[in-house]
Parts: sequence; structure tokens; C-alpha cells
Amino acid sequence: MRNVQIKDIAIYHPEKTEEVTTFIKHFEKQGKDTKDLLTKVCGRKNYYVIDNEGKLPDERENSITMKIKAAKMLFAKCQLSGEDIDALIVATQAPEHLVPPDSLVIHNELNLKSEAFAYDINSNCASMLTALEQGYYYMEMKPSLNRILIIGGDYLTYIPKHDQEMIYGCFGDSACAIILERTTDGSRLIDSDHYLNSDFAKKSFFPNCGMSNIMTDHNIQAESLPVNPEMPIVAKKIKAMLDRNHLSVSDIHSFCFSQYVHANIKLLEDALSIPDEKCPYVGDVYAYTGPTSPFLALSKAIESGTLKRGDYIYFWTIGNGTQHIFMLIKY
Repeated sequence: MRNVQIKDIAIYHPEKTEEVTTFIKHFEKQGKDTKDLLTKVCGRKNYYVIDNEGKLPDERENSITMKIKAAKMLFAKCQLSGEDIDALIVATQAPEHLVPPDSLVIHNELNLKSEAFAYDINSNCASMLTALEQGYYYMEMKPSLNRILIIGGDYLTYIPKHDQEMIYGCFGDSACAIILERTTDGSRLIDSDHYLNSDFAKKSFFPNCGMSNIMTDHNIQAESLPVNPEMPIVAKKIKAMLDRNHLSVSDIHSFCFSQYVHANIKLLEDALSIPDEKCPYVGDVYAYTGPTSPFLALSKAIESGTLKRGDYIYFWTIGNGTQHIFMLIKY
């Protein structure tokens, strides 16, 4: 694998915040006690949410506007422009448009060159990690690619029905942008793996009625039935990847895991004897943001100043359906 690094990262979130007490009180009105679920199990505290009430059409936010803002923040941070980008991968599970793909709209807004290919990818909450994996492999196969821009993020808070505590009570809105860049140092993708259990593929749908009925059926917002994240299998897959690369937990600097359920991170810490400080947690700051989730954890590790070039990072996240993705990189 050729040497490729995550050059930098930028995060955008809306201005409006909500506190978990708002959601606890909301569900109390439905006769549900969700305090322990939302605070102790899921780890919720603060939420960034889009608020378009009273805004003019060109002031309203959505998944595209957030992604564009994240990318522009990253360009400013890296002193780059659209002309410096050779490819764009947009990770999304709830695109603003299906035709044309959001990636083409963003390609235009960022003034990317005509030779830079662009596409959307949807593997639900695993989308951005899958995009990162694909980005690494593209740069391995095509030496002409020097930089790939990967942007993830969704306007999630409008999706769930308001009686769904595990989604309406957990989601926040954000976008995240990263740049993959060729380098001469040791930064690279070391290994990646997947685990799918499609027995859970019919537990949650959006649109709930299906696209073929969306024009006539108002049952659009998502519902969610209980899903087993199979954490013992996740722990085994993590250990197996470390073993085959002759590494141990002590060699990994940061474990950037899904931020959906804080208790799942604790299960992995216990199963693999991972020190808590190696598992950055931001689900109490941003809530659960879907595809961007493990990258918000990565950003925390970078901004804390403890993650250095040459350190090992382990990623894991889970997407609806269910699909798990595991990735080991040298930062």
C-alpha cells in the first residue's frame, strides 16, 4: 500500500443546541421514562440540531449546505482550493437529492476541476469509513491521484418519528470533511475488514413507506426496532485484526469507535482491556451524527494534541442493516 495520510479534518455543526432534558421531557409526555437510556446507556448530553424555522429558503440548512461549509473550512485550514482536489467522495445516508447526486452539486459549489471524479456512497452510518477505505484503495490503484476529498454528514434530526427514543432521542446534525493526500512518511491504511448480518435489514427503513410510495404515502419518517449490535463479535474482529498485524491494544493510540451508544464503547473497553483515555467520546457533545461519528472522535484525539504522526488508529462503526466496518491505519 502506497503511503497516504489523512492530511487534516474539519467539522461543521449548526448553531442551535438542545439538551438531553428536552428529550427526556418529550418522552415523559408519552409515558416513557428514558432518562437512564439516554444519559447512562447512550451517553447523551448536548445536541447540535438544524433549525430552519423562520428562515428564508436560501438561509435554510440541510445535508448539502453543511457538507459544503465543512469542506470550505478544511480548504481554509489546509490552504487548498478545489483545483487541488483529484476526486470527491460524498458519504451520506439521507442525501438532499437523488438526482443528480449530491456530490455533483458539491463539486460545483467547491469549484472542483472537471477531471476530478465525484460520487455519493451510502452504507448508512458506515458510509464515511467506507468512503475512507475506498479512497485509500483508489490512491493505491491510480498513481495520478494526489488528493481525495471525503465529506460525510446528514441532516438526521428530521428523519425519525418523534416517538422513537433510540433515534429521535439520539440524533444530532453535523458534517465532516477530510483530505487524503500522498505522503513520503509511513502514514497508510494497514488493514480493513467488514462484518454484515443482514438478518437485521428489515428493522428500520427511511423512507418508511419506500421510494415507490413516497408520492402517495405519508408514512415517511423512520421507525426503529431493536437490533443486536453483536458486540462480542465486534471485539473478536478487532482482536483478530490486531493479531494478524502483530499489534496489541497497547500499540494503538486511539480507538475511534461509533458514538451511537456509549455503553457499547465501554463493553469493548472491558472485553479488550482498552484504557478509557484511548477511546475518545464525543457523543455527549454532538449526539449521534451517523456517518461522521467516528471522525468526530478522531478530531477530538487530534485536537487534544495527544495523537501524533506515526501513531496507530483503530476505527470501528456500525451501519443500519447491520454492517460493521473495521479499519487500522497509521496516522
